[in-house]
Amino acid sequence: MYLPNTLHRVEKLFKEHNTIGLLHGNSTLFGMNKQEKTIKAPTTDLQAKYLAYIPYPQPSSFFKRSILNNIGLLNENLHYGMDYDLLVRIALNYDILQTNDLFSKYRLHSESKTKQGLNFAKEWSIVFSKLLRSIPKTEDAKKALQILNLFDSANDKFEVTKQPENIELSLLYFLNTQLHYYYEALELKKTIQIASLIKELDKEFYRKEKIRQIFSKSNYLHPSVINLLRNFTRK
Repeated sequence: MYLPNTLHRVEKLFKEHNTIGLLHGNSTLFGMNKQEKTIKAPTTDLQAKYLAYIPYPQPSSFFKRSILNNIGLLNENLHYGMDYDLLVRIALNYDILQTNDLFSKYRLHSESKTKQGLNFAKEWSIVFSKLLRSIPKTEDAKKALQILNLFDSANDKFEVTKQPENIELSLLYFLNTQLHYYYEALELKKTIQIASLIKELDKEFYRKEKIRQIFSKSNYLHPSVINLLRNFTRK
């Protein structure tokens, strides 16, 4: 649900920043008997994160119609990853603006696609693999995904007019997102594999993102125990 004056504010921002293709603000989550919570995009490494996952609340994001004319419509072959695919295409070709405006409220419910984490993980791997095929000097990143059986070996590529500055950092954030999806699904063997690779690639990132906690739980606790702890802490 859009909040009052959202579209007027969005129009004003696009006019003030006429070089951007997309802008995003904050959103309030509600529903499923949980307290309302306002979410926003992080302020660090945002350019790298645009290519790794969707780092902002999607209901509070807006893009120009001309973008669809230039880079194409949604990829309907992706049921769970079509929005991430579109974001990657935008980030590779347009400027993006972050704002602290509160634009929307988003209802959580049991049938929401947002609750289907493993399906997202699999389709986002397809998109990120395509990204790596589209830019130079990504052989090491491709090998990292191949080790985890997360690399999709199709031949299609994205059009790129803005070369990413730090694809290695995008890879780490992408793997971290995959880690959380597989951990949430209690696919603990895959979780351990991803956590171990992240540690091998960047020990400081491993420490900063507190991945050791997930690795330890996945390595030493039975899935039923992890699920019991979740049910207790999320009430």
